[in-house]
This record gives sequence, structure tokens and C-alpha cells, in this order.
Amino acid sequence: MKRKSTVGLVLIFIGIIWIMDLVGVMELDWTKALRTLWPVIFIAAGISLLFDRNRFISILAWILVFVVFIGFCIIDEVEKDFEFEKDKSDFKYVEADIVPAADEIFLDGATEEGKLIIELETAKVNIEDGHGELLAKLDTDIPNLEQQFAEGKQAVLRYMHRETEKSNIAGNFTLWINHDIPWEMDTTLSVVDGKLNLSKIPVKKLNLKLGVGDLDLIIGDRQEHMTVNIQAGATDLDIYIPENAGLMVKSGRLLSNISFHNINMVNKDDVYISDNYDEATQKIEMQIQSAVSTIEIFAQ
Repeated sequence: MKRKSTVGLVLIFIGIIWIMDLVGVMELDWTKALRTLWPVIFIAAGISLLFDRNRFISILAWILVFVVFIGFCIIDEVEKDFEFEKDKSDFKYVEADIVPAADEIFLDGATEEGKLIIELETAKVNIEDGHGELLAKLDTDIPNLEQQFAEGKQAVLRYMHRETEKSNIAGNFTLWINHDIPWEMDTTLSVVDGKLNLSKIPVKKLNLKLGVGDLDLIIGDRQEHMTVNIQAGATDLDIYIPENAGLMVKSGRLLSNISFHNINMVNKDDVYISDNYDEATQKIEMQIQSAVSTIEIFAQ
């Protein structure tokens, strides 16, 4: 009887979401939602089996799944209006040929800055600093990984894994990028585990889109002003910034938890600003849109 109640509750939730989609309350891309959030469904199903005799826990698990899906819808709708400003020059990589990802890409003498785009489904991602004659060095076991690369004053490098070739097994993706030039980064990761170590890399702007997973982001002091735009579904995200950096955080969230450690923050009109922001020589501005993520920001 309890199992029938749980199944009935799941069907009710599906019906509610479907009706909300039909009447235009929110647009839900079922394929995209399931592709991104499928681990959450398996977790809820496992909890229901483990706690078959505890109806409350089983129902609570599926309610959380419902909340995650609703949060995903909200984030997906906000995405159109969220401030991911992109200059047309950012898209010159489209004109480059799509080829298998190379292990090494050399730095052209005319290159003054870099643009990095990463679009992966399920991956263990690590980004570290490199130097010397290489723009980027890649170590990966992701099959059929592809790239586009355009040289110039701004070198644009894009890595992608097409959906038709994706695997549910997380592949390793480790990338070293040159730390002698400033970078802009657009990173889209559906299911992720790993670390973006930017402690020695000057990054002007970081656009980070996350589905589910666990990620560490380490920001260094190589860039006087850095803009960080984050969209997160159900992600545990730890962010580390320099101790003396000034921090401003604008946040729109559903059931997410954002906490600060070793930073004195003041709330001004729903904008969190560190008390040293005005006099800090390094300033970091963050805009965070999240559904049910846990985001912790540490000064170190």
C-alpha cells in the first residue's frame, strides 16, 4: 500500500509539472531536464526502497525531486535574461573547423588574450595553470571530444562533446592554460566533479553553468577586477578568493544556501558587499542564480 502511495505521489507531481507547462506557467524542456537531473531521480528511488517502511522519508525524497525540477525550470527561464554579456567577437570560433581535440596548442606571438569555452555533459574536470610556448595542454579520456580553435589577438578555444556521442560515465578532462595572458571563460557542465584552479591565471570574466555535482573554484589575485556569473542547479560549489579581495555578490535563488567564511559581508538592498570592497585593490563581482545548490565562499 505504501509503495502504491509513493507511485501515486510521483504521478501527481508529473501531472502538476505537465499542467504548468501546458498553461504556460513555465516552459519545461523535458529532454534537457531529464538529461541534466537523472541522478536525482535514481537517488529518490533508492531512498524509497531503503526506507520502504518509512512513508514520510519516501514522500519527502520525491517532494525534493519535484522542487529540483521546478528550480531547474526557473533557472532555465531566467537564463535568457541573466547577464551573460557576449561580444560578437566571442563567437568567431564558429567559423573554425570542428576537429578532434588536440593534446597541445601552441601560443601564437600575436595573441594578447584568450577565450575558453568548455561544453561537457558528464565529466571530472580540472583546470590548472600552464606557461611557456603552449596556449593549452589537454589530458583527457573522453571519447570523441572535439575542439574549435581560432588564432588572433584574442585566441578562442572551444571544447565540446556532442550529445549523440555522450556517455553517462564521467570522463577525465584536465586542461592547463597559459597563465601569461588574461582569459575569459564560458564553462557549461551538466554533471561535474572537479576543480577550477585559477589561482595563477588572470581571468577577467567567468561564466559558469552547472547542473549537478561537486566543484571547487579557486580565484587568485592576478586580475584586479573579475566578474563571475554562476548558474547552478543542484551543485555543491566551494569558492575560494584571496583574503584581501573586495567581494560583491548579487544572488537570486530558490532553496539554495549561500554562506561566507572569513569575510565580513553587509547586505545592501539584497546585494552582499564585503566591508573592504571600496578600498580593496582587487574586486570580484559575482552574480549567482541557483535552485537547490549549496554555495560556500571562503577568503584565504
